[in-house]
Amino acid sequence: MDFCQPMLDEAETKKKAAARGARYARVRFQPGDGMALPLADASFDAVTIAFGLRNMADRHQALGEMRRVLRPGGGLFVLEFSQPYAWFRPWYLFYLRRVLPRLAGALTGDGPLMSILTKTIEEFPNRPALAGEIAAAGFARVRARALTFGIAALHEATR
Repeated sequence: MDFCQPMLDEAETKKKAAARGARYARVRFQPGDGMALPLADASFDAVTIAFGLRNMADRHQALGEMRRVLRPGGGLFVLEFSQPYAWFRPWYLFYLRRVLPRLAGALTGDGPLMSILTKTIEEFPNRPALAGEIAAAGFARVRARALTFGIAALHEATR
C-alpha cells in the first residue's frame, strides 16, 4: 500500500516481470494512506513497513492504524534506519553528510533531495526510542535488532 500511484505502478511492473508464477500471485498493490488505512479492523496477521515510517507525518497515528488492522496476536515488523553504534557513528555521519549526497546527486541530478533524506535519517529516533513509540501505540513484546552496525534496525512487536 502506498499513497503514491507511480510507486504502486513500479511495484506492479516488477512483480509481473519477476514473478509470473504462484509465488506472488496473491500479492496486491493498492493505494492508501498509512495514517488512515482503508482496511477493516483486525483483518491481518502481520503488518510490515520498510523505510517508510520515518516519512509519516504522525508516527503515533500510523502505528495506531497498524495496530488497528492487526488481529490479536498479530505481528508488526518495522525495518527502518536507526542510529549507528557509537564507534561507527563518525564514519557513518561523514558518509551520510558528505559522500552520499554528492554521489546520489551525480547519479540522479537531485542532490538537494538527498540532503533531505540524510536529514530525516539523522533525526529519526534510535532503537530504544522507537521501541518506546511502538509500545506507546499499544503493542506488546516490542524488541529491536540492530543491523549493519546499527545503521538500520528491525523492530518486532505483537498486538
